[in-house]
Amino acid sequence: MALVASYSPPAGDPIGDRVRGRAWTYDSAVTATALAAQGDLDGAGAILDSLQALQRPDGALEGSYDLAGGHPAGPLRSGNQAWVGLAALEWRAATGSRRYDGLLAGLAGWLLDRRDGDSGLVRGGPDVSWVSTEHNLETRALLAGLGEDVARMDRAIASELFARDGFRQGAGDDARPLDVQAYGILWLLGRGRHEDAAAVERTTDATMRVDGRRVLWPGAAGQTFCGYRPFADAWGPDVLWMEGTLMMRLAKARLGSDLGELDDSAGRWAALTAPDPPLQADHACGEDYHVWPAAAPAAWRALSRSAFALLQAG
Repeated sequence: MALVASYSPPAGDPIGDRVRGRAWTYDSAVTATALAAQGDLDGAGAILDSLQALQRPDGALEGSYDLAGGHPAGPLRSGNQAWVGLAALEWRAATGSRRYDGLLAGLAGWLLDRRDGDSGLVRGGPDVSWVSTEHNLETRALLAGLGEDVARMDRAIASELFARDGFRQGAGDDARPLDVQAYGILWLLGRGRHEDAAAVERTTDATMRVDGRRVLWPGAAGQTFCGYRPFADAWGPDVLWMEGTLMMRLAKARLGSDLGELDDSAGRWAALTAPDPPLQADHACGEDYHVWPAAAPAAWRALSRSAFALLQAG
């Protein structure tokens, strides 16, 4: 299997020891997308071959596996399925090959089975009733890339998930996550709504941007970094989250915003761990944020500097 280790925790980290050697499906999928967008089609294809081999009869993939493709774990979530499909679409666009059409058909069918009959939005998974904005922007991008009619989804995203200067976490959930704002900016730009996209950028900068952050890591002494927190909400973790920061970097690049300070910070951050992936966060917070090299920020660093456009298209 060519799956991607999601984290590289330092030796002896008690939380890290539990996840060492584990490959979350999203991380492998977004890495394959980045490799395809950069032109490393063999690397992307190797990951996609592995994911295709692991696809369940119902079209879905599990939330995570060990690096050999065994011990599947985690709930089935729509966003993971959509990202595997986006990786396959990015590879198909670069090669013209239909090698992963079976993978795409299974994923699309599984996602379409999660649709709400009225809005066309997809639920988070087979075991939940909630509707995530993140999952729907990812699913909408995949379905549009497959040539499906997404007009009903677009109307529902605009009416139920977008609120003037920001995107809700989900239907009936007014939390404001960073990744959803970045995806939402790209969706708005794809719909020709530049002024709305710029308003979301301004609100995100005002509520989630952080500056002057330090990180306890060799070579980081005397340096400070800027980026974004995962949520605008006061209850959210107060960490510099590099994966989401680089998502915003892509959104800001498509808006034509100045990237000088952000790129300088992200470049110095990546240099701390090179050739390993960049750190996930500036300090540990709960179970979700850690000072570990992580696959997702490495993938988003590449995607944010690529021509990747599936989140805008259609």
